[in-house]
Amino acid sequence: MLTRSDAHPRVHLHWVRETPSRGLQSPISQSFDSPAALPAPLREPLYATGLTAIELHLPPYRPSKDYDANTWLKSLHFQQDAAGRLSAVHPFDPAPPVTAAFHQAAVLVSRAITGDTTPLTLLTEPARSPLLRQPLSRRHVCTPCGGWREAPAERSHFYAPVYRAFAQAAQTALRELLYLSHFESVTDFEDRPHSLAMLSWSGASPVIGRYVDQLGVDVLDNQSMARARAGMASRIVEPLAEVYDLLGRHGARPLIRESYNPAKAVAVVRHCHNHPLHLKQLFQAEKRLLTAFIGLLCRLPSWKDRANGNPALIYREFRSAWEDLEVYFRNFYQRRSYPAAASLLVLRSVQVMEEIDYNHNQ
Repeated sequence: MLTRSDAHPRVHLHWVRETPSRGLQSPISQSFDSPAALPAPLREPLYATGLTAIELHLPPYRPSKDYDANTWLKSLHFQQDAAGRLSAVHPFDPAPPVTAAFHQAAVLVSRAITGDTTPLTLLTEPARSPLLRQPLSRRHVCTPCGGWREAPAERSHFYAPVYRAFAQAAQTALRELLYLSHFESVTDFEDRPHSLAMLSWSGASPVIGRYVDQLGVDVLDNQSMARARAGMASRIVEPLAEVYDLLGRHGARPLIRESYNPAKAVAVVRHCHNHPLHLKQLFQAEKRLLTAFIGLLCRLPSWKDRANGNPALIYREFRSAWEDLEVYFRNFYQRRSYPAAASLLVLRSVQVMEEIDYNHNQ
């Protein structure tokens, strides 16, 4: 029987490495029968897991910004989950969730272009919720031929069913997640117009337009707003109750606390309907984000054709498109950043694409 000291775990490495000129070093993903083939600073953390198979995720390495490779590798901090996924974080990274989302997106783009089948597990770690309950992380194990490989182009046969399903799944996931990390202080609840709008938006029904060009979110007309509000009051009872109890524990003013009484859920929805400015801002932000994200996915077929199996040929273009997309994550609502939303959309898009039956038009 092999012991931890003499076992040679199989390693599935995912690592985005740039050249000094900010090009891409390929391959991004590859498997090794032993850690011996990897740089020395990585071997000890791999052997320390005691696992026979490890999926290793390293943050992007940029020679133009970082130390030399060996020094950079020695500074990494490793985190392991129960399923054998080992990920590393650079200690000077100001926003690890943003970096992780870019890393996963880059791996998926490379996977789509090259047809790579290296085992890949996607993970989204929600931002810490300072006041409300902490949301759980989400994970998805990609199928061997899964990921963004089947992302349809605009006006293609599967454009409507794929992105319609994604828009619905994304709206549900975003609304379940973002409000939990939005409130950073008890005093945030004193700004009732903004906070009640955020809580109401968290309970909105997904809205999908009838036509292809409405696949993001189109809720600014009366009919769509009515669909979004359907069932909203019942779905915000639980968030309101959580806030109501929180304000009670912190001795908030009775007038402020009573505004979040779950018994007044219907009145809260009615108030946001009669004063829709902030609620519409949230829907508009969501529409911009999803439209931009779908726009990036729609470019994958053309990138595949132009790259001809070599992701380095379109890497700069992808990186620029992703940086444009990050603007929407960083300034979603009230100029607050929601970095966890990026990896959440990456994960949900892959799940949707792997669930679609491409042999039939659903």
